[in-house]
Amino acid sequence: MDFFKPILNLVWGFAGVNDTVRLKRQHPPENIEENYDIPYLSDGLRGHLLDVYVPQSAGGKKLPVIVDVHGGGWMYGYKEINRPYCLALAEKGFIVVNINYRLCGGKDRVHLADQLQDCFAAFSWVRENIAVYGGDTGNMFLTGDSAGGNLTCLSAAVCANEKLAQIAGIPAPGQLFRAYGATSPMIDFTQKSPLTVSNRQVVFGADYKNDLFYKTFANFAKIAGKELAPFYLVTSNGDFLQEQGKQCYAVLLTNGVDVKFHNWTKNNQQHVFSVIEPFKGPGQIIIEEMTRFFKSKMVVEAEV
Repeated sequence: MDFFKPILNLVWGFAGVNDTVRLKRQHPPENIEENYDIPYLSDGLRGHLLDVYVPQSAGGKKLPVIVDVHGGGWMYGYKEINRPYCLALAEKGFIVVNINYRLCGGKDRVHLADQLQDCFAAFSWVRENIAVYGGDTGNMFLTGDSAGGNLTCLSAAVCANEKLAQIAGIPAPGQLFRAYGATSPMIDFTQKSPLTVSNRQVVFGADYKNDLFYKTFANFAKIAGKELAPFYLVTSNGDFLQEQGKQCYAVLLTNGVDVKFHNWTKNNQQHVFSVIEPFKGPGQIIIEEMTRFFKSKMVVEAEV
């Protein structure tokens, strides 16, 4: 862990510079009511805050809800890096909840199990409170990109399997979400690649080989069952996780899960392109396609 951590910190330091430049030049829509820094746990940690975005056009009408989990290699970023993307989703007629979670790699030794528990604490807050903002708890959806895509996949498995919830230290939640959207997800830490080797100890801990959580959740293929709710997946030719995205599609297809897969092959679009550039053509197309997929899975479509 000590060997890889400085390298990963350097990588994510560069990512932070790029995100700062990107966010300054982007101009998100202004027709969305933004509610910032709401604690979903009362411990005062930045990692336990969320934002709620409500379309001003809602007019008191109950709207479906998207919860978004940002990426960043499990050790970088907060909800702010996904704000433009979440506002673009809200423009499609959804109340969007943009969540933080604690990051790996720090002195408090947060691991993936802690992050998954954070996500479910946020989901619990949403289920209990989103109606105040006009959200429909009967039509909730979960999205995530890269590391957030990994957390999205694991969340889907936990929602479908009480035994997995028990191993993760999470009260059995049941099927919270009508469907999931995973952008450039990482699904398999067991592969022998520089990416997985460098992240394994940071994400699961130094003694990961003896850890039940690692043995259970390191490879999504081993926990993905036919009980999973529908999935929308996206990757691209310029995505360094493209093969993992393809594997995720194959896993879901093999298990009989309702899945729509978009492997973007034009113009060599980069990793999580629809998240970092939601107002450009390719990103707009993916967002339209994914939100249309979500609406098709709603209990009542007439309200959207």
